Amino acid sequence: MAFNFPECLFPKEKYEKTRMRVFALAISWISIIYNAIEGGVSIGLGADVMARALIVFGIQSLVEVLSAALVVYRFRCEIQNNSSINLALEKRATLGIGILFVILALGTWVASIVALVTRAEPDSSKPSLIVSAASLFCMIFVWLPKPWIAAELNSSVMRGEAACSLACIYLTIVLFIGSLVYKMWLGGWWIDSAIAIALGFFFLHEGWEMIAWARNKNFNGGCCKTCSSPAIPISFSNPRIMPYATDCGQIEKCECSNNKTECNEQP
Repeated sequence: MAFNFPECLFPKEKYEKTRMRVFALAISWISIIYNAIEGGVSIGLGADVMARALIVFGIQSLVEVLSAALVVYRFRCEIQNNSSINLALEKRATLGIGILFVILALGTWVASIVALVTRAEPDSSKPSLIVSAASLFCMIFVWLPKPWIAAELNSSVMRGEAACSLACIYLTIVLFIGSLVYKMWLGGWWIDSAIAIALGFFFLHEGWEMIAWARNKNFNGGCCKTCSSPAIPISFSNPRIMPYATDCGQIEKCECSNNKTECNEQP
């Protein structure tokens, strides 16, 4: 006969949340190590062949390192203290990831405009094809568990980190296509800068929405909007099944509040 501990001494919800936080830390450390290596290789190869988009891609990888580091900062304290959600840490980390996106967008635009004005021509784009193809394969596996962990924790920080990884995948595809076009068309000297400008718009979009959510007076640390704040659009809160924070503070499995009728009604 198995002995069961009283639920009040070891509640399942507490255990599940703690385990999810450990998973969040683990995948974040993997992201930090991988993206640090990827970013260094990309910047090194990009500087060697003057491939501006490859350099920007490497810098984006380093930004993702900082983004994952904010997730570590967010959850490490809770795991060590075995405490409940720290809303102040969640808000600061969410704001930090948003600011990282915006800074990268501005830097990308400046570098790209200078390259277009000076007609900077890359010597070769072959390293771009190698790095982007390898990166695309690896980043998919790094990204896969992040949306699930974000949903289980109902964490806007983890959701932002998942969005960062997904953006990296999309932008890696763009970089790969741009490099392939240059390989077949030597007149495409401007491809790197054009791709970099496109990257900037993606970065700004994600960063602005994360900052807006973190600064909202109804911020509750969740992936989704609450019924008390239906006016804030959060793109990284994809309409999918995930935890939804109700006004009474309970977490329940349901459709994202973006799709809930009661959340779209004016108070």
